[in-house]
Amino acid sequence: MLATASKDKTVKFWSIAGKKLEDFKGFNSGLIGIWFSRKDNKFAPATSGVTIPFWQRKGEKIKIFNNTSDCIWSVIFSQDDRTIAATRTTEKAVKVWSVDGNQKAVLKGHTDGVNSVSFSPDGHIIATASWDKTVRLWSKEGQEIATLKGHSDGVHSVIFSLAMTVKR
Repeated sequence: MLATASKDKTVKFWSIAGKKLEDFKGFNSGLIGIWFSRKDNKFAPATSGVTIPFWQRKGEKIKIFNNTSDCIWSVIFSQDDRTIAATRTTEKAVKVWSVDGNQKAVLKGHTDGVNSVSFSPDGHIIATASWDKTVRLWSKEGQEIATLKGHSDGVHSVIFSLAMTVKR
């Protein structure tokens, strides 16, 4: 199954053969991206609005995370599906919540907008990529571990390899 998110305020689910399986409509703003939980068919679209709607695939809205002040650029679930992290385009930070809506951490340290966020395979490290030309590594509790420098322009994306073990 594939999921697509559009500026037309819809999420669509497709079979690999190209058959449309479901439509979700009624989002308040255009969609920038979509992310699935790993285990239980939950999804969270990134929106050009200021909320993160968190849905069950069967169409039930589970939660809305709305304590943000800017466009949601990237949303990701931790490997155990218990935590969500979201980036915003101009706030220069990442907010981390438990899936029940409790804010766990705010990752602050970038000097420009954060474009991407990723959890390590074991869920203990969070990586963030920014227009400030750096990638930062954080503990799941929100303490900065390292700043990776070397890009000569903004970093658009960061992801951990699932084939590798993270060494700490």
